[in-house]
Amino acid sequence: MEDKFVQRAVVEWLNAIDEDDFLGFSYGFRPGRSQHDAMDALSMAITRPR
Repeated sequence: MEDKFVQRAVVEWLNAIDEDDFLGFSYGFRPGRSQHDAMDALSMAITRPR
């Protein structure tokens, strides 16, 4: 059980550090973003009139 707490703390810490390096269109392995969000953004970009 303690190992899970340590793992979660490390994940939170790394996410806080790395979040600034991601671009707005980065979706992979980010909290609050999923592959479905990426597909929705791609669909909007493809079908958007220019």
